[in-house]
Amino acid sequence: MEKTGLTIGIIEAVSKIADGRIGLRTKGETEEGRENFAKGLELGNKIFAEVKNCSDPELMLFAEYSFMNQELEGARVEEKIGRASYQSAVHDFDDAFLSLKSVKDAVMYQGAENTHQEC
Repeated sequence: MEKTGLTIGIIEAVSKIADGRIGLRTKGETEEGRENFAKGLELGNKIFAEVKNCSDPELMLFAEYSFMNQELEGARVEEKIGRASYQSAVHDFDDAFLSLKSVKDAVMYQGAENTHQEC
């Protein structure tokens, strides 16, 4: 699948998982929520299998970031340790995106390299 198709697949999977979580927490919508959640996980697994074989680091980061962000959104407020872990991971992905942007931009990369040279 091409980059656009994989990106759409990631968004669809994350949306299904989000809809599923909402349904599971809403009285009278448990069965539909369970189905959406399962479909989202199934699509997510399929997308991850395809993304890991592609050579696009931005797409790989986007997939990981999207699903990690969904986990953060789905974590309950009482789950302080889990939420803190997800927040830290999302922050790390933010840093990874910025690092990748720097590496792709020759001027930024050169500036970073010059900043960290030994005397």
